[in-house]
Amino acid sequence: MPTHRQQSFIAQLETASHPINFLGELVGSPVKVALVRSGGGAFSGAIQYRDDSHFLGHQAPDNQAMVPLTLYFRHTPEGYKLYVRSPGPQHGKRLGVNQTGLLGAFPVESCPPSTFSLLNPNGRPISHEHLNNLRLPIRLKLNNGSLTHRRTIHDSKQIYLGTKGGAPLEITLNILELNAPYLSEPNEI
Repeated sequence: MPTHRQQSFIAQLETASHPINFLGELVGSPVKVALVRSGGGAFSGAIQYRDDSHFLGHQAPDNQAMVPLTLYFRHTPEGYKLYVRSPGPQHGKRLGVNQTGLLGAFPVESCPPSTFSLLNPNGRPISHEHLNNLRLPIRLKLNNGSLTHRRTIHDSKQIYLGTKGGAPLEITLNILELNAPYLSEPNEI
């Protein structure tokens, strides 16, 4: 029986049409979205903004030299926990799904509990044996059964990755390293 480390790996995510990366990376600057019901109207205060830079997006980048998103897929009995290995402000954070169904990077200690399964394009689970193919088409399925897809939200012009509604997004895993340990435990067996 393979260990959790033996079933863990580092991979880059790609699609045929656009890169997958954090919105802040795709746009090249912080992604600020005006909050509904702040400023204007009867409220005379300043408009408030939220920062969506840490959410995953799937759109043409402002900089055409976009490096693919690199993630650590850590195997657990419940599925894979995904950690950011790309350099930048999200490095070391864990991917999770917020209450509105958007995928983003969160500090490990406050990350929404999210684990993922890997499915082939026909919807069948991908096992450890399939990981020997270094390029693998997949669909990401959240532990609640939702599949990852492209999503827009009413107050932003960006295209997010989400788990509520939408057609499943086919992603290509470009596996860089098999049998990958945690960053904090490089000698793990």
